Amino acid sequence: NFRQSRLPRLPRGAVGAATVDQDDLDGDAFRVPQPADRLGKLPNGVGFVERHDDDRKSLGGTAHGRQHCALSIAVQVSMMRLGNAMNIAFLMQDVGAMFGAERATLDLVSRLRKAGEDAGVLLIDEQRLGLVRSDLRDALSAAGVPFMRLPTSHPFSPDLVRQLRKTAADSKTRIVHAVGPKATLHAYLAFRNTDARLFSTVHGWLFRRDPKERFYEWLERRMLKRYDRVIVLSSFYNEYLLTKGFPRDRLVRIPSGIDTESVVSEAEARRSLAHVDSFVVGAIGRLSTEKNLVMLLRAAREMAKRGTRVRFVIAGEGPERARLEHLVEVWGLSGSVRILGYLA
Repeated sequence: NFRQSRLPRLPRGAVGAATVDQDDLDGDAFRVPQPADRLGKLPNGVGFVERHDDDRKSLGGTAHGRQHCALSIAVQVSMMRLGNAMNIAFLMQDVGAMFGAERATLDLVSRLRKAGEDAGVLLIDEQRLGLVRSDLRDALSAAGVPFMRLPTSHPFSPDLVRQLRKTAADSKTRIVHAVGPKATLHAYLAFRNTDARLFSTVHGWLFRRDPKERFYEWLERRMLKRYDRVIVLSSFYNEYLLTKGFPRDRLVRIPSGIDTESVVSEAEARRSLAHVDSFVVGAIGRLSTEKNLVMLLRAAREMAKRGTRVRFVIAGEGPERARLEHLVEVWGLSGSVRILGYLA
């Protein structure tokens, strides 16, 4: 039911743009995740279209497997209104999930837009990952944040550098904020000889022995030395980068913050804890090894040994949850430690 004549034939895996009327879409073959009015001011008849395995022949073989349809770029280009100024562009890789860096970036760009800044997100879309859906893209759409996917076949891509240059030139970008090692490298190569200023936020490294991780850490530090400003979230990373030769005047420490009223009001929190007759320690975050929540449980065990009346409440989800729950049971902490899971 798709009028194929209106779509240029593309080579396998390529990305292009086309205008689509709503009545051109067969509901069995295509999915429109959000109505057009939820995606910002789009031209009439443009929708966000994805294709799946069962519509392999729908577009004449222009894509394969479970890749997104090339038409999705039409929406994302329209969303960003590239003919107008996009003063601030955030660049990061889309890995399909929402981790700390993704949530922090979403919060930052959302606040900038509320403050009147024309900010958007450029997503490095590595085709080898085969992402059909992405929690990050879903979150950006739900928040009304314009984004554009930049497809690339390789982790390090000259073509991606060219895409970035063209996109930034079309949208008159003056600040590029890179997040992550691949974004940091490609942003530097794309904008080193332009008027755009380069910013980046260091969300932390794991310092594990994994050779691949150590290479990316080294690469990111090397690129960041050439940036106009590097934002760190803690005094640890501020001092660490200084020991690595970073210019002090380019480092800015901005501790992570949380809008507590958006989570729960102080009055509501006090009411919910009114029956608790002990001090409460709370932890919110992803339950993963780098958060070292085992240390918090060790502290809880030590407090219990001393007879100190303290309760520990942990909110979050992640791969370490089963291990933490096991330690709570083995160490006899069920009466003083609660693991709540993810709380929306």
